[in-house]
Amino acid sequence: MSNNKRKISPKTVTFLAILVLTATISYNAGLKKSSALRESTNEPPVQAPPTHPIPDKLTKEEPIGVAQETVGLTEDIETFDLRTALIPLDKLRGSDRLNYLNDLFTYLANNHSPDEALRIASSLERENDYALRVLITEWHLKKRNLPLSQENAFRRRMMSLTGGDFGIEVQLSEQISRLSLDESVKSAWIHNFSDHISRSQIQGILDAKEIASNPEKLLENKDDWTDWEQQNYRNSVLNLWAQRSPKQAFDWYTENSSALNEEYSQDILAQWAKRNPSELANYTANIEDYNLRQTAIKTAAASLALSNTTKAMAWADSISDTYEREVAYEAIYENSVKGIGARISSSDGFPEIRDILANGPLVDSGITEGDRLISSIESDGTTHDLYGKDLSSVVSALSGEPDSVVQLRILRKNEETGSLEEHLIETKRDLLIINRFRGK
Repeated sequence: MSNNKRKISPKTVTFLAILVLTATISYNAGLKKSSALRESTNEPPVQAPPTHPIPDKLTKEEPIGVAQETVGLTEDIETFDLRTALIPLDKLRGSDRLNYLNDLFTYLANNHSPDEALRIASSLERENDYALRVLITEWHLKKRNLPLSQENAFRRRMMSLTGGDFGIEVQLSEQISRLSLDESVKSAWIHNFSDHISRSQIQGILDAKEIASNPEKLLENKDDWTDWEQQNYRNSVLNLWAQRSPKQAFDWYTENSSALNEEYSQDILAQWAKRNPSELANYTANIEDYNLRQTAIKTAAASLALSNTTKAMAWADSISDTYEREVAYEAIYENSVKGIGARISSSDGFPEIRDILANGPLVDSGITEGDRLISSIESDGTTHDLYGKDLSSVVSALSGEPDSVVQLRILRKNEETGSLEEHLIETKRDLLIINRFRGK
């Protein structure tokens, strides 16, 4: 797709004026067949290149016919405002309306600056989010030379974005960062949403990718931002930085924490533990601040306990300081899995025993793989019905402190008779030794 602006002939200009006055009647007629086909197959519209080029301006010397009178232009107005092209939207509905918007903003993305394109998108009372998605789609695709099938797949994926928990502007900011769009797009996006209620999150997302080369941005204060916005911006940037380079983010933070006036260490350490718990565990001895070192030890121990209990205990054993070693032991214990020692799946509404942990309490208990759980009964008589429950509720019911007694009511098919049998089997929960690796 070319980046060069398209040359507009007088004939094309005349056609545009007619197009504005007639609400794209000829354009819509050409779309009816393809629109009907898409609607009958329930497929989302594939975003085609613009059918009708729309010029950035028409001087009054151009033959625009009666368009001046219709759109309210007078002899004193030198240019034809691009937003005039939005007039046909008032008479378009459904897929025809979206197809027209797609053509318009595809053209804008390829022939105008991001600032201009975003200003036009922001002027829409409706479908603003659709226009933004089209723009980002085209800004990305014009830099790539993808096969048509991949282009269409990318268009469909972008058109399916719904905004998530933070809104479409924030979600699309994440796309701009992930796709590494041009700096002009990033700057225009930040400027366009400089008054948006989520501006701190938007700018934080877009600044985070390059923050390692200019971390001083985190120390800047924006005069028109609230204290919460300043804090949210820094938290967003540091979290995203820690996701990519946790040690680098942590080292910078520890050197500059006094200038930030907020506590961000726990969030950074959490990202580090998630990405590489072993690296964090080995680094704790290098942390000079006593309280920060305790926090790092607890965070590393908790993450290691969930991924590999044996490895976590071996690391804790290696800590020379007696108190800090106990801190690690306690964190490992608190975060280790405690339960009956089985992997559970769902089958026909029943929680089903899939795998029994080799060193777990179910070994030699009478429970076998394939047993279906009906309910669990605590030592005080409390009963948890498990049939029809989601797996999260089932796991919660079966978890508990080591040595606590629980009875499992199960259904099992008798292999000899083929009939279903009900069994009530008692077992004890235990601290489970997990020896699988998660992450690095």
